[in-house]
Amino acid sequence: MKRLTTRRFACCLTLVLLLATASSYAQFTGGVQGTVQDQKGAIVPQAKIALTNVETGVTESALSNSTGVYRFVSLAPGNYTVSTTVQGFATASVSFNLATNEVRDVPLTLSVEKVASTVTVTTAAPLIDTSDSRFEQTLDTQALADLPLPGRNATNMITIAPGVTGTGGQNSPGSSTSTKLAPENWVNASASGQGATGNQYIVDGMDVTSTIRPGVLNLTPNSDVLQEVSVQINTYSVDYGRAASIQTAMTTKSGTNQFHGLASEYYQYQNLAARGEFGVPQPTPVNPYHVTTCPLPSAAR
Repeated sequence: MKRLTTRRFACCLTLVLLLATASSYAQFTGGVQGTVQDQKGAIVPQAKIALTNVETGVTESALSNSTGVYRFVSLAPGNYTVSTTVQGFATASVSFNLATNEVRDVPLTLSVEKVASTVTVTTAAPLIDTSDSRFEQTLDTQALADLPLPGRNATNMITIAPGVTGTGGQNSPGSSTSTKLAPENWVNASASGQGATGNQYIVDGMDVTSTIRPGVLNLTPNSDVLQEVSVQINTYSVDYGRAASIQTAMTTKSGTNQFHGLASEYYQYQNLAARGEFGVPQPTPVNPYHVTTCPLPSAAR
C-alpha cells in the first residue's frame, strides 16, 4: 500500500512538472501598446482598455498608466479589436491584424461624448511600422498556400526574405546531398555575414533549434498547419536571443469559435521544374540504330 501511494505521488508530480514546462514554453512575443488621449492631445490616465480576439472572442482588459500608455503582451497573431470607454467621452474602437512577433502601436483618440455615439476605426497593415526597427519578412496563410514549397516545407521560403542568402534546400544533417525530410533538418540559408549554424527556429514560442547541431531544427511543421512564418535578421526578441544569423518564428493555426478544417493534395511534376544554372543537365538520348564506323590504321590494312 505504501509503495502504491509513493508511485501515485511520483506520477502526479511528473504530470505537474510536464504541464508547468509546457505552459512556460507555450508563449508568444507579440504585443499591442499605445497611448490614450483626447482630440487636443491631452493624455487620459486610468482609462479602461479592452482587447478582444475576433476569432475566439476572448477579451483581456487593462488600464492606461499615469502617462496614458497601455500595453498587452504575449499575444498570438490574428485579428484583434481594442476599445476604451471613459466617462464623458465616446467609445473608441480600433480593429487591426497582429503578425507573428509584432509589437503593434495602436493609439486611441477619444472624442467628446454625444448622444449614442461610437467611434470605430479600422486599420490596415502599415507599409512601415514606426514602432519597431526590425528587418523582417512575414508569410501569412495565403502566401504559404500559393507559393511553391518543395515537400510542403515552409523553411524553403526563408531565402525570399530581404538580406538572406542561400539555396534554401532542405538537407539531412548526416548527408549533404539528401533531400529527404528527417526528424532533424538543416536549411542552407544565412544572413548578416553569419553562417547557417547561427540560425534559430521557434514554433509557437518554443525553441526547436538543436542543442547538439547548431542551426539544425528538431521540428519541421507542415505548411498546411502554419498560420504565419516570420523571418527576421536583426533586433531579435530578448525572449530567445540565441540567433546570430536568422531567427525564424513559426505560428501554427489555432482554434476559433467556428468549425473549420483543411483537406489538400499537392502534386509537383518534376520535369517542369527549373534545372538552375548549376544543376545537372539532362542526358542526351542516343539513337540505338545509329552505328559509327572507325577507319582502320594503315598498318593493319
